[in-house]
Amino acid sequence: MYEKILVGTDGSATAAQAVRKAIELARISDAALDIVTVRGTDQSEESAKQLLEPATAEARDAGLQAVNGLVRGGDPSEALVSAAEQRGSDLLVVGNKGMTGTKRFLLGSVPDKISHHAPCAVLIVQTS
Repeated sequence: MYEKILVGTDGSATAAQAVRKAIELARISDAALDIVTVRGTDQSEESAKQLLEPATAEARDAGLQAVNGLVRGGDPSEALVSAAEQRGSDLLVVGNKGMTGTKRFLLGSVPDKISHHAPCAVLIVQTS
């Protein structure tokens, strides 16, 4: 089904649902999973890495062997699309709400931009 799945997270509840779905699909497909967070200009590399820890731990607890946590900078949608291109992902998973916080985008704009520019299939998880 899939060989390389990339999921974006900002540590929010919406992103956590997207991570759970990506883990499920990676387990079913025996796929590698890249979990990516995008660091804001006012955020340290270390705090960005801390956002990845719960998601990577959950993936490993689910039995996934090939799990990578990656920190990128810049525009969230561009960074996720670029990471998917560079990593050779065949599925990009995101929540249906945009990133929150300083220098982030309006609700829903990140998944919208990704859906138009991703180099692979996109799964936008239907969260409340």
